[in-house]
Amino acid sequence: MYRGQTLHRPNQSVSQTARERVDDRRQPSAAAEESAVRNVDDVVGLQKNVGSLILLNRRVVDLDYFLTERSGFLPVDSDGSLDLHLLEKSIRADTAIVSVMWANNETGVLFPVEEIAAICRSKGVLYHTDAVQTPGKLKIDVKSIGADFLSLSAHKLHAPKGIGLLYIKRRTPYHPYVTGGHQERGRRGGTENVASIVGFGRAAELAMEHFREVNTRIRGLRDRLEETILKTVPHTLRNGASEPRLPNTSNIAFDLVEAEAVLMLLDQAGICASSGSACTTGSLEPSSSRK
Repeated sequence: MYRGQTLHRPNQSVSQTARERVDDRRQPSAAAEESAVRNVDDVVGLQKNVGSLILLNRRVVDLDYFLTERSGFLPVDSDGSLDLHLLEKSIRADTAIVSVMWANNETGVLFPVEEIAAICRSKGVLYHTDAVQTPGKLKIDVKSIGADFLSLSAHKLHAPKGIGLLYIKRRTPYHPYVTGGHQERGRRGGTENVASIVGFGRAAELAMEHFREVNTRIRGLRDRLEETILKTVPHTLRNGASEPRLPNTSNIAFDLVEAEAVLMLLDQAGICASSGSACTTGSLEPSSSRK
C-alpha cells in the first residue's frame, strides 16, 4: 500500500504542474462542452428551457436536439455577427443557459463574449462559451469574460486528442456528467490521463510563446491571401466579417463552381483546404455557419 501511494505521487505532481501551465496562460473537448450543458439540465431541472445560440460546435448543436424541444436557436446577421438586442429579448423567464462560441470555427468571426455574459447575468441565466478555437490566438481571462462555464480542447493546441478543459466559475452549481470516482475534485470520475494532461500543459506554454507571431505574421499572410483572391478571382467573396476575427482563419466562397472541384485542383497544386469543419465530416448538409 505504501509503495503504491509513493508511485502515485509523481503522477499527481506532474498533472498538477500541467494544469497550472494551462491556467497560468488562461488557455476541452466536445465532452466538456456537453458536460456543461447537460449539467444545467440536471441541476436546474426539466422545468427550465435550455436556450442556446445557433453558432455552436456541431456536437453541442446535436446535444441541443437531444435535449428535445426545450432548446432554442438564434440566427446571425449576414456577416456572421450576433444581434445582442435579439439575444436579450429571446431570453425568457424559464431559460436555463445560453451557450455560444467565442470564435466561429469556420469563419473565425468573434462574438462579444463579455457583453453576452453581462446580458445573461442581468437576466439571471447561466452562460457557457465554447472557446475551443481561441487558445494561442486570443488572450483568455476567465474573470474578465464573466462566463459561468468555458471549454477548451487540447488538440487545437497540437496537444494529444481526447483531452480537454472545462472551467467552472466558483459557486456555480455543477453535477458531474461522468461519475464513479473522486478524480478531478469529484467533477469527473475515471483514471486521469496523465500523459495527455502533461502534453496539454506543455502545448499551452508553447502556444503563448508563439502568440505574437500568430497575431502578426500569420495574420499578415491571411490578409494577403484574401486580398489577392478577392481582387484577382471573379465571383469570390469572404464569408463573415473581416474583423473582429481570428488571425489564422479564412473562409472564401467561389460562386458558380462546386467546392469539391476547387478542392481537387488545390490538392493537385499541393494546397490543403477544406469545404467545412471536421465537425461536419461525412455530412451532405451545408454548414450551419453559412446558411
